[in-house]
Amino acid sequence: MAGMLLAPLIARRIRSARLIGTGLLVSTSGCFLLTKVGIESGLTFLVLGYICFSIGAAPLPSLSSDLVIGSAPPEKAGSAASMLQTSGEFAFALGIAVLGSIGTVVYRNQVANSIPTDLPASAVQASRDSLAGATAIAEGLSEQVGKALLTGAREAFTSGMHAVAAASGAIMLVTIILVVTRLRNVRPIGETQSNQTGSIPEVTPGAAKESR
Repeated sequence: MAGMLLAPLIARRIRSARLIGTGLLVSTSGCFLLTKVGIESGLTFLVLGYICFSIGAAPLPSLSSDLVIGSAPPEKAGSAASMLQTSGEFAFALGIAVLGSIGTVVYRNQVANSIPTDLPASAVQASRDSLAGATAIAEGLSEQVGKALLTGAREAFTSGMHAVAAASGAIMLVTIILVVTRLRNVRPIGETQSNQTGSIPEVTPGAAKESR
């Protein structure tokens, strides 16, 4: 919320391309911190990673509506706004599906080596489906076998998170390049408004009479 509220104010002094690009660079550093999270690393990297990720990503959604609608002709503003909303919802759903699939594939491939061979098929499937399922199955096993399964599931889940964070960081780097190159000529919001205001001459009633 802090980033969402501060971004429009900062955009009055800094070009949108620089602000969005710098923010996404901060988000990329957050993704890098998330790749350092381990099963015994505590919450430090996790919390710092998500803080950097959230704050850095804030300028893009905050400024995108003004950039998109402001670039369209006035008669097409409604169409531009609806297209922005539709594409944003589609990208959000697509990102969850793709990144979630990447994390799931990595988890299932790695956790398979930690699942005991003598488990029932339903228990094996539950352990491969999610970390929560593997935790529930491990509680019903002997201490040594359950601990091995739980440790392997946690490591597999962490590896899946690392893969998702790395993929997100790579996507953000590509987005930074696109933003910096495509929006480099967009001036700060305050400067644009000032230029537009200054371009309209002020005519006094007396001057109008004299001109007649």
